[in-house]
Amino acid sequence: MPTADELYAELLGINVEDPDAIYDSLLSEDYGSPEAMGEIPGLGGPPAEPQPAPEFGMGERAIGQGEAALTVATGAAATIPAINDTINEIITSIEQGYIGTDEAKQKLSEAFMGAMQRNTYQPRTEAGQQYARNIGEFGEQLAPLTGLGGELSAIGSMAPAAMTQTSRTMREMPMPTLPRGRGPQDSRSMGAMVSPEAAQRVETARGLPKPFEGETGLTTGQATRAFEDVQFERETAKRGEVGAPIRERYENQTKQMAANFDVMIDEFGPLDLEPRTVGFTVDQALKNRFNVMKKKVDNAYKAARNAGEMEEPISMANVPALLADIDEFSGLSPLPDAIKKQAIRKGIVIEAEDGTLQPGMVTLDEAERFRQFVNKAYNKADKRDIMIRGDAVRAIDADMEGGTGELYKAARKERGRLADEFENVGITKRLMDTKGQTTERQIAFEDVFNKIILDSPVEEINKLRSTLLKGGQEGKDAWMQLKAKTIDHIKSKSFSPSQTDSQGNPIVVPNQMVKVIKTMDEAGKLESLYGKNVAQVFRDLSEVGQVLMTAPPGAVNYSNTASALQVALDSLGTYTLTGFPAPVVTVFKELTQFVKDKKLKAKINEHLKGLED
Repeated sequence: MPTADELYAELLGINVEDPDAIYDSLLSEDYGSPEAMGEIPGLGGPPAEPQPAPEFGMGERAIGQGEAALTVATGAAATIPAINDTINEIITSIEQGYIGTDEAKQKLSEAFMGAMQRNTYQPRTEAGQQYARNIGEFGEQLAPLTGLGGELSAIGSMAPAAMTQTSRTMREMPMPTLPRGRGPQDSRSMGAMVSPEAAQRVETARGLPKPFEGETGLTTGQATRAFEDVQFERETAKRGEVGAPIRERYENQTKQMAANFDVMIDEFGPLDLEPRTVGFTVDQALKNRFNVMKKKVDNAYKAARNAGEMEEPISMANVPALLADIDEFSGLSPLPDAIKKQAIRKGIVIEAEDGTLQPGMVTLDEAERFRQFVNKAYNKADKRDIMIRGDAVRAIDADMEGGTGELYKAARKERGRLADEFENVGITKRLMDTKGQTTERQIAFEDVFNKIILDSPVEEINKLRSTLLKGGQEGKDAWMQLKAKTIDHIKSKSFSPSQTDSQGNPIVVPNQMVKVIKTMDEAGKLESLYGKNVAQVFRDLSEVGQVLMTAPPGAVNYSNTASALQVALDSLGTYTLTGFPAPVVTVFKELTQFVKDKKLKAKINEHLKGLED
């Protein structure tokens, strides 16, 4: 155990074996004289006149220097409990929201000075008090350079004058202003204080296909959405090592969010969700279904034709009125004139001497061939021709309803089913059509998903689903691929395409997630595609995404004021304080550790636990 003299000698670098070394050092230029202080850069001002040292006898000097050394030694040791008390007071002021106030400054001063007084030896002799004062004055002179605001005075001397100066200087220290928080007594993680809304958020997150619990569970702030809870977590997450557990929780949650989408996609099996592949699969399924239905129609008409039922005569009563209506477009499209000439040529209508058109009598077979002519003559790329073709087909079909044969009626039903699936459904018709008279697809394979799921009304999607599901295994696979691609689309819109966290996971973009899910939900597409239960899962994902990634207005300090304080303290802790006594270095190192104090860590752990069952 070193003696007080040895401790003092180590601090000030003097020779303890020299009996007069300690006394001489107290009064020398190197350790506290006004002349020496005037030479230190930054202190400014002319040196003060030296004060004569009091005369003490050898016995008084021996006792006094021993007391001074003991004061310095115990004062140096007292800095640790003093710093600890000060740190505890800083944490308390942050938690209870009075950081930066006059009350906080006063309590910080009282915490530091109280611990110093309790743990520092007070000289009893006049000589000991004088020597302690000299050391205290030296500390006061160094204070502006160290930035400690007078604390060195307290470390070097606890004589009344020095203590008064230290207390006054600490009260004048500028304190950072941080967002006001709440104390532990207000903790919303206590079971009795959990709101129904907070409990429901936790249950919603736990009820997802990949539950948010354990290392991915909602924090207290995410569950309560309370301003103070969210603020504490978001600001603490910015603080280096101490914020690492919160940041890790956020990243685990991001990964879990993606896993929820993936597990829903995996329900449909291993599928290639590349847009062109999806489009090609749907196209092949539709073509196969169309060919099957077309063959049924052809076979039905063939049976009616073989039975002679297609030779039954019918009146084309609706065609003259049709031709009069479409004649107004004859200067804008060649289709009206083509239909009129074919109708006259085939006897569908009879042109009277006055130029009027009268309905003709033709067989069902001739009427059917006229219908086929109209379907081949119109330009699929011309909206006007599409309209004219539709009017003409409806007029012809109305006249052909006059057929009475049973086989013919059965053939008409088969033809009607084909029209319902492939001609009367906008998206299905467009998927099957080509551009004009070319072989180029009207909808490219890579655009099929967008045109079906994103652009079409839910009614057309439902009809397309019926067509695909009736198309055997190939059609069912195509529908499953569309459903899986829809989830993949929602996932891609919910995550940033460029930003990732430290684990390489894409960052959730909550506003985009909410938008895409809400848009599809309001259009009725989620329930149409997946049913009510899975549609609710999407709504829950949207809600949890907002809870995880957003904060109440004002809760997040985007200017990083609070985290900047930690950076500043870290900088102080690593700054080289060459030539200063050891207690000064200790003060800086201890201050940089305050955010790692056990109280802060305990509070972080409490928030990470979230709402206990």
